[in-house]
Amino acid sequence: MSERIWLIGLLAVLGAGWGVTQPLAKIAVSEGYRHFGLIFWQLVISGVLLAILVLVRGKGLPFGRLHLIMYGVIALIGTVLPNAASYQAAVYLPAGVLSILLSLVPMFAFPIALLMATDGFSWLRVGGLICGLIGVVLLVGPKASLPEPWMVA
Repeated sequence: MSERIWLIGLLAVLGAGWGVTQPLAKIAVSEGYRHFGLIFWQLVISGVLLAILVLVRGKGLPFGRLHLIMYGVIALIGTVLPNAASYQAAVYLPAGVLSILLSLVPMFAFPIALLMATDGFSWLRVGGLICGLIGVVLLVGPKASLPEPWMVA
């Protein structure tokens, strides 16, 4: 029972940490901090923590030429470009709208998995994705919560 309580507590802490990221990003960019500086420190801190984890586990990472290229591509398309776009959007959009829009990110996992042939097609999942997308559009559509209709772009 204590393990379950610990896991629920961990889930609550991680959820709160994720939930506070958009308001903090909004505060940071509204105070004039640039997105590449924020991304740099985010990556340095997470890189140091992960390096400590790798050292504790006693397992290293491969550092061949192809591995470094793969790490760079993943960093670029998985962190640098999305975070730069998110911080730029935070300048103009309310934090609540950004949080709802970020819920779209996992919705792309299923279509990508289908394209990569790592998952099978399911009408139930497609229906869930459509319902989720409709819900997000209803929440952040131009008439729902965006201050100005041009912010849809």
